[in-house]
Order: sequence, then structure tokens, then C-alpha cells
Amino acid sequence: MSLFVGTPAAQTAQPDKSKIAALQIADAAGVRTCAPLLGVVSSQIANGRHAATAFWNKDAADKHIFAVANAVASGDPAAPLLLSFASVTPLPSSGCDASSLVVQSYASSCEAIGAALEAKGAAKGELTSDVKMFSYREPGARSFLLPASASSCVVVTSQTWFGK
Repeated sequence: MSLFVGTPAAQTAQPDKSKIAALQIADAAGVRTCAPLLGVVSSQIANGRHAATAFWNKDAADKHIFAVANAVASGDPAAPLLLSFASVTPLPSSGCDASSLVVQSYASSCEAIGAALEAKGAAKGELTSDVKMFSYREPGARSFLLPASASSCVVVTSQTWFGK
């Protein structure tokens, strides 16, 4: 089982742009300032078959938010399909803000997934009695576990990067 949360190492490594539709679309649209951070945000899909659609300001793509939605065949038999949303926004001074949201259904119980996350060092919390929340060492990164049945779980992972 793999959950997609950026790590400091992943934030310095850029994925191969030729393999990621979101980066190809951003490049063709003229996104330059936030392209490196979009590479980090999009690295979660670098190894899966995927399709993407994006939204941007056609008159000034490099000055406004660039958002992309991806459907990904993850290659993980326990969670074969995921949907991800990512956005990057240039800041007036310098740098960019970014966020990502990944929705993935697992053929495992939320209890099993939660135990695996805790074993990897995630801090357990609770949003409601049914929705468990796990926080990571990375600032702005959390996963929310929603039971779909006794033996399946939907995991929603969000992450935010500020001023990168």
C-alpha cells in the first residue's frame, strides 16, 4: 500500500516531464514560475497510466492559478485507481503556493490502513468518530480515512506547500 505524500527528498527530485500529462499541459500553456513545484505536486502520478485535464488563465498562465485533475491507474493491486487534484499559484513577490488532494479507494479496512500509517510514523487523530485523520512530519500533509465497508476504505490525502 502506498499513500502519496511528498517528502523532503521528493521535493527536490523532478519527475520526467515527458511521462506526466499535467506537466506537458502546463508547459504548453506557458506555466514557468511554478513548473518546478508542479513537478513535486505531480510526482505522485509519475509511475502510473493516467489522463489529465487542466484549468488555467489562457491570457496569462504564468501569473494565475494552474489547476489539474488526474485519473491514475496506480499499479497498486490494493488500490488500483486514484483521482488527484493539484494546483499551483505564483505569489506576487516570488515563489509559489501549491496544494494537492488525492482520493483513493482501498480493498483494505480503514483500521488496517490506519495501523500501517501509524507504523510509518503518522500521528493519529479523529475528525469524527467515523473519520480518522493522520498527520505526517511534512507540514500541511494529512490523510483522512473514510470507511466504505467493513473491508474497504476511501483515503483522502491533502497536502499544501507555502512559498516554495
